[in-house]
Amino acid sequence: MKQWKDINDWSIKGPIFVAALLLGFFDHALHWGRASFVAGLALIVPMIGFREYWNQAKFWITVALLGAIQVLLVLGVSSMMEQLKFPFMLAFGIADSVLIALTISRVCSEHDGGGA
Repeated sequence: MKQWKDINDWSIKGPIFVAALLLGFFDHALHWGRASFVAGLALIVPMIGFREYWNQAKFWITVALLGAIQVLLVLGVSSMMEQLKFPFMLAFGIADSVLIALTISRVCSEHDGGGA
């Protein structure tokens, strides 16, 4: 079974930190809002972690479906996130990222269908 690849490497996390800082600084200029930013990161980080699955069609289908669900989720929580600010944004981002990682792992992992 393939698992989460180690992303604790500066070649991976360096560009993510730079992109997060730039997007954080230009948040008001871009008018994206907190919810779309957090949902985007919650989808991208697990994608990077599961790069062993990138050559599988079911991975990309799963990511596309999760992306569509993310749009609906952002529409649902954006007003609440703008009111509750950082604590809710952090909790939402962590929970969303964990659920996406678990979904990708469950769908894309190879299960042996049989016996003992």
